[in-house]
Amino acid sequence: MVETTSTTVAYMFGAIIGSLLAGALIGLIPFFLGRKYGKATLGIVGLVVCILCNFLLGMLLSIPACLVFVLIIMLTRK
Repeated sequence: MVETTSTTVAYMFGAIIGSLLAGALIGLIPFFLGRKYGKATLGIVGLVVCILCNFLLGMLLSIPACLVFVLIIMLTRK
């Protein structure tokens, strides 16, 4: 099968959307913890950072970023 421009574009589009969705799923952990413990801003920042990290290096970077934000939220909770 010969790869055409449309299949390459479709593949890249799928990879980008999948990466962003996976990062959002991981980022929901600090988001909801931040809302629960009164650190909503920190939770939103954690969500955005997890999305960006997953876009750059996948789960290899987004899971540690999630854990860092969860740790910060838990240590600074009210």
